[in-house]
Amino acid sequence: MAAARRSAVVRGLARGMLRVLGWRLQGEMPDAPQFVVVCAPHTSRWDLSLTLLAGTAAGIRVRWLGKHTLFWWPNSLLLGALGGVPVDRSGGKDAVAAIVARFREHAELALAISPEGAKRWTPHWRSGFWYVAKAAGVPIVVAALDWGTKVARVGPVLQPTTIEADMLDIRRALESVVPRHPERFGPVKLPTHPG
Repeated sequence: MAAARRSAVVRGLARGMLRVLGWRLQGEMPDAPQFVVVCAPHTSRWDLSLTLLAGTAAGIRVRWLGKHTLFWWPNSLLLGALGGVPVDRSGGKDAVAAIVARFREHAELALAISPEGAKRWTPHWRSGFWYVAKAAGVPIVVAALDWGTKVARVGPVLQPTTIEADMLDIRRALESVVPRHPERFGPVKLPTHPG
């Protein structure tokens, strides 16, 4: 059983739209019922739309995390229809546990997370995506929009091992990717914590 699949017609339409926009898809989503999709770079307002379109072209209904403050009525109806899942990341909230609970509640779930957390330069990524995947026991799919070649890349697929090793693999996968706004793409690393 794979994550919620799109019909062949919907998949074909999405691939056609990607072509019209000058993009092509490279790679395949895993044949798994659940996974976390790490989406990077996230430097433009176009990144979410293209990611959702590429996910549909790959045959998957991708859900994505958004700030809970964006989900006001009636905006929440549209965002929910587009796969949006509100998350409250303010202090004192255990966002990781809430997201892991979603994986336990849904037999099929492909959840896109942008670890940069913003469309501006940040000095490091947020680590929640890794902790969600590890706790939920699901693979991590690296997905990247390469604006230099206009290729929406899918892969590699990682089974969470250690956060250090997995971040190294993700960094390698993104080395040659050109963001829409390179000046906004910060380093692919996690914050350092005193030992």
